[in-house]
This record gives sequence, C-alpha cells and structure tokens, in this order.
Amino acid sequence: MGGLVVGIGVFLLITSPLYLMGAYRLDSGNANIVPLITSFILFIAVGLYAYKTKRMKKYTAVYQ
Repeated sequence: MGGLVVGIGVFLLITSPLYLMGAYRLDSGNANIVPLITSFILFIAVGLYAYKTKRMKKYTAVYQ
C-alpha cells in the first residue's frame, strides 16, 4: 500500500506543474492522455518495486 501511495504522490508532483504549464492538455483529445497514463503506470510500478525491495531488505536482515 505504501508503494502505491508513493507512486501516486510522485506522479502528481511531477505531472501537476506540467499540466499547469500546459504540457498536458486533456481537452486536445487523446494525444496527451497516452503519455499521461503511461507515466502513471510507470510511477506506480517503480513505487511498488521500491517499497517491496525496502521491505524485503528489512526482513532479510532479521533472518540473517
């Protein structure tokens, strides 16, 4: 759950200024929605991977 929140948070931190500057204009059709969805999925995947890796390192250190 933590990785999901981190991924969404980082996604919003990066894309919000881009949206406000006009880089992502959702009213222009589907031209910008594909990169937006792709980057959203990428940030979620990286956040989940980082969270899982951090948890696995913690549990591995306990068992060694």
